Amino acid sequence: MEAKTYGLRNRHSGMNSFAHYSFGAVYQWMVENIGGIKSDGPAHKQILIEPHPGGRLTHAETSYQSIRGQIATSWINEGETLSLNVTIPANTTATVILPASGPEAITENGRPLYQSEGVKVESSAAGRTVLKVGSGRYTFVKKPSERNAIHATSPCHDPDPVPCFIRSLPVANTGRGGADADRRKGGQFHHPLQR
Repeated sequence: MEAKTYGLRNRHSGMNSFAHYSFGAVYQWMVENIGGIKSDGPAHKQILIEPHPGGRLTHAETSYQSIRGQIATSWINEGETLSLNVTIPANTTATVILPASGPEAITENGRPLYQSEGVKVESSAAGRTVLKVGSGRYTFVKKPSERNAIHATSPCHDPDPVPCFIRSLPVANTGRGGADADRRKGGQFHHPLQR
């Protein structure tokens, strides 16, 4: 009987190993991009939380066991409403970046941000609100604001596989015409995957 392998196999002195860096790299990508957990300082003393919901992915739970303790995120994206649970370990701080037009569109544990202990609004621009938080557990909910509802009709909020920031980059005029001219769409870059 032959054994089937559904992964990369490594042979060292008759041993078979599935402990490959490639498996860890996929998990790291998922934690950093889907869950939005990144180190923002040495040994996770400062943490960056910026999940990237979108497309057909409607929810995710990720965690990372850092030297300072478990860092975790859990989010659900329902239409224009994003719910994000964040766990920040003791003796650390985090920057949380949410896709919201302003702090008025965000609550923490059902309260406006200005009433939430341990949450400080750093900035809000270009559809992103930046918060600073200390250790603890937080439940953020970003509800659609009037401005978010207007942006929901923009081409950058469709489930297209090409990220919005790529589709909205201007194309430099190289003067060659031809293929460069075909890639233009109203002064925007036309990615080959874009429909």
